[in-house]
This record gives sequence, structure tokens and C-alpha cells, in this order.
Amino acid sequence: MLLVDIGNSRIKWAVSNDSEFRSIGEAEYVSKELGSQLDAMLCSVEKQVVVAVSSVASPRVVKAFSGWVEERWQSEVLVVKTGKQQGKLLNGYVNPERLGVDRWLAMIAATDEGRVGVPACVIDCGSAITIDVIGGDGQHLGGMITPGLSLMRNALVKGTRGIRLKDELPAEVSLLARDTEGAVIGGTLYAAVAMLDRVCGDIVVSTGCDTRFFITGGDAPTLIPLLDKEFEYDANLVLNGLLCVSRQMSEV
Repeated sequence: MLLVDIGNSRIKWAVSNDSEFRSIGEAEYVSKELGSQLDAMLCSVEKQVVVAVSSVASPRVVKAFSGWVEERWQSEVLVVKTGKQQGKLLNGYVNPERLGVDRWLAMIAATDEGRVGVPACVIDCGSAITIDVIGGDGQHLGGMITPGLSLMRNALVKGTRGIRLKDELPAEVSLLARDTEGAVIGGTLYAAVAMLDRVCGDIVVSTGCDTRFFITGGDAPTLIPLLDKEFEYDANLVLNGLLCVSRQMSEV
């Protein structure tokens, strides 16, 4: 089975044989050029009978992806949506379908396919930073969304005259920068770290000291060394949740 998670700017995929992931990959994409980009992205992936996809992108992107699969492979496409319940995990949104499917799948994976024991907090550091909290009884207590590092930096560039960033940003950042690029990187990095540290501390007060903290997303490796809390890092948290749900869908 091919598992595909389509984000706002990146696509991540993996081939699963039910016990492990193979051929894991990810790449940025442009919706208007998706067909040709998929040719390059998946050129080394063998034809799969079933393709499961989750997406927070526009329906047009999902349609283009499904069309590519049907044309190239003539395979079944399972489009996974956010559900109201998975095992003991209960969606806490007033309108459950409005919860991003990536957040839902990450919570499913973090709670061991919906088997909940202790409170959990799931953080995804992608284009946006999302935070979701699950009680020990499996009730999703709600979440939070803030701009990710790239969005914060882009907002500074678009909203000011004097800030311009180079294509290649500095790899290391000091507390107090002596150039604009370093100042922007350091400021946005500290903004994200300070927010996460404060929120995680408040979550522990609210849910208890036994809360498990999970983190995923492209910016997670950058943020983890700077955070006070210890996190369980899983780069494939959303894909793990996608595998769980798609297996159940294919068995129906």
C-alpha cells in the first residue's frame, strides 16, 4: 500500500507492507505542476494496488493526485477523512469534520490507534504549528494553531520594507544577531520555542504530570533541542495514523 500525506507545501509518502515503511520520501510541490512533479517523486515506487491519501490541501490537489494514480496505475484511491471516533479517541471539535485530517491522524498514531491510557499532547511543526491535547479517557480536549517558522518569517518580509531574506539562511543563530537574517531567524525561533514551552507547561498543570508529549513535522528537529519538555519524536506520526485508518477502510 502507498501512503501519501499532502500538506500545504509538501508531500510525504511511504510504501507499507503492514509491518514497516519502505521507500519513504518527501518533496515540495506546486499544485499547478503536480502531475509532472508526481512523475519525478514516485518514479522509483512500484505500482501499488491500494493508495491511501490524506490531504489538507484544496480539493483540486486531491483530484489531481487521484487522477494521476488512476491514469498511471489504475489503482484504488482511498481518501481518508477526519472521523468522529477512533477506538476510545473522541474528536472534540464542535464540527468534527473541520479538524484537519493531519491532526486527527497524528492523534490516532500517538494514542496507539485510539487505545488511550494517559493524557497526551501532540504537536506538529509544519507550515503551521498545531497543538492537540487528549485526556486520559480519550476525549480530544481541543487544540491550538499558530504560524510555523516559515510563515512567521514570510510575514515579516511581506509586512515590512526593510527586511529581506537571502535564499540560504544562516545555519546557526546566536541570541543577539548582528545582521537582519540572523535577527529574523532568532526572533521567530524564540517566538516558537517560548510559545511551546509556555503551552506545554500549562497543559501539564491542566492534565497532569503523567502527560505524554509527541512531536512531528519538518521543523521539529530544529525546535526539539531548544525546548524544556522531553518529547517523543516521530517523523512519520501522520503516516502511521494514515496506515491505521486506511487498513480498516480497505477491510470493509
